[in-house]
Amino acid sequence: MDKINCIAVDDEPLALEYISKHIARIPELKLLAKCKNVASAQDILKKEKIDLIFLDIQMPGRTGLDLAKHISEKQFIVFTTAYEKYAVEGFEVNAIDYLLKPIEFVRFKKACDKVIEQINLRQGKTEESYILVKSEYQNVKIFLKDIVYVEGLKDYVKIFLLNQPKPLLSRQNLKTFETQIPTKLFSRIHKSYIISNEKVSAVNKMKIFIGEKEFPLGDAYKEQFLKRFS
Repeated sequence: MDKINCIAVDDEPLALEYISKHIARIPELKLLAKCKNVASAQDILKKEKIDLIFLDIQMPGRTGLDLAKHISEKQFIVFTTAYEKYAVEGFEVNAIDYLLKPIEFVRFKKACDKVIEQINLRQGKTEESYILVKSEYQNVKIFLKDIVYVEGLKDYVKIFLLNQPKPLLSRQNLKTFETQIPTKLFSRIHKSYIISNEKVSAVNKMKIFIGEKEFPLGDAYKEQFLKRFS
């Protein structure tokens, strides 16, 4: 796996120092910059390919939450803050973890392991066949083999699982969810649907079937999907 490029954003020099030391102890990570505010972080994000952002929340001027709302869905955020009160908002912007200062290395490494696992999963380089999905302010482990299909509903997704009468609801859009799963196992077939490839029972030029459930095949996704199943 290539190095995971990261930055640390914090207005406290002491916090930047120990976060930098923690990063140096994890061989998969490469620290590209230490930023004292959101503006300097944005400059780095424009110039460099950044995979992971260690981000303080309460800073002079624009907050970490402001920055988090405008970064790519493919970039991971680990909040590093002294305040528990921002935890709910942190989950709402899809942060992969939320660390309270002072941050012990063991807890820091646990957050980094989540990121490494998710990146490996995207690249198809892991035997771990599950993802972590935020639902009701918890990280829920979902095994990929159990996902039947996912329906997008504006700012939410409904994840339909084997042997589960009710779908799991997660506050994120379908585009964001799509970045978390391997394309060799799942296909986007419509602006509102992602389906498990192995669960498909029949295909025609207009529809896809999983058992008795019918799904529309959107024009924008038709060519690629039909090539895969031709």
